[in-house]
Amino acid sequence: KMTDSFRQALLDVAFHVSQDNRIVSEAEIKVITLGLQTADKPSSITEPKHHQILLSLHPSQRVDNTNHDNPCLFFFLLYTVLELIPVILCTAILHPEPKQRDQLLNILFNLIKKPDDDQRQMILTGCVVFAELAGADRLVEELLPQCWEQIGHKFVERRLLVAEACGALSSYLPAEIRSSLVLSMLQQMMLDDRDEEVREAVVRSLGLLMGFICDADKYVQGYELLMAALKDPKEKVHRAALQVFLPALGMWSRELGRLEHHLMHNLLKHLEDTVKGAVAAQKVNSSTSLPLNESRFLLLLSTLEELIPLLYLTVIETCPSSSTPTEQIHVD
Repeated sequence: KMTDSFRQALLDVAFHVSQDNRIVSEAEIKVITLGLQTADKPSSITEPKHHQILLSLHPSQRVDNTNHDNPCLFFFLLYTVLELIPVILCTAILHPEPKQRDQLLNILFNLIKKPDDDQRQMILTGCVVFAELAGADRLVEELLPQCWEQIGHKFVERRLLVAEACGALSSYLPAEIRSSLVLSMLQQMMLDDRDEEVREAVVRSLGLLMGFICDADKYVQGYELLMAALKDPKEKVHRAALQVFLPALGMWSRELGRLEHHLMHNLLKHLEDTVKGAVAAQKVNSSTSLPLNESRFLLLLSTLEELIPLLYLTVIETCPSSSTPTEQIHVD
């Protein structure tokens, strides 16, 4: 089985929330404190002082980090808005009315018009904190729809946020949602999105997802998405596939007993076809040089190289031990 340490390594490579993160600690403290207060006075969480200011942040008023005349004012506003994340989280977690919770989570996901890398990490950290404190059911019912609604957003930064959220939240989702809705969302973005940064983020999130999917029937779909990533025209996508997606799918294929007979076999077949195609073209053109697609050839070699440690581990686990009686060793 895929070990917890391997899954944690996937999370560290693709997305990592530090336990020292101020958003995490402040949100937890606020939820506990406000939760104790509302236990004595349940109506207090719905009072204006706790949520009306947050709900007044209409999407049209969110911080635009791409168009500002006064840099000092912009950074002050940005700092102020990001400071609201723990407050938004605890209010969204504890508020008894679904409609108000939906509005608050919409504010969280839309705090910044075009969030950069660091800003997306802060928003994603907030999403992870919500998942940890609110639970899987509310994550699916309340937060995941915020991702789905922006899957085709006109801004690249917002689509990046969606792609990264699918990976960051994968370990907190129910198994059936991971292998159905989230996988479908990532597949759609992988095949349809024209921006290479979005596809790179999708590939990283697919790697995280493969680390937590339990439905063996989805293995073939995962393999097809890996091949789509390896055929992508952009090197960024290839790199993400080699660093995150391939190791995760390789480990899963090993669990299923399909590492040697499917994954590596098919990659070797693609490598062989690449060489055969070049040889055939050389003969047709009567050329003295081999018209080999070197980048494709080297990429396929790299995939096989990445899988060697898993193959070695499989050999060690399955080979007869020195203590095995000779008569029990069968060689086909």
